[in-house]
Amino acid sequence: ICFLLFAILYVVSYFIITRYKRKSGSPSVPY
Repeated sequence: ICFLLFAILYVVSYFIITRYKRKSGSPSVPY
């Protein structure tokens, strides 16, 4: 269960970072 929760958190944070970077003007760099 902890692993699944961690995976969900990772995916959510990844999407948030990509969305923020896309808003900032760098869609090619995920971090």
